Amino acid sequence: MIGFMIGCLVGGTVGILAASLCAAAGHSDREMNCTDLDDKIR
Repeated sequence: MIGFMIGCLVGGTVGILAASLCAAAGHSDREMNCTDLDDKIR
């Protein structure tokens, strides 16, 4: 049971870290105009 709780905490932390890195990369791409994705969405 304790292993399950530790796994949930570690997995959640890694998941949040990965999501924040992806969000930062997307924001950087938009500022650098490296992608035309914004033009296709609008």
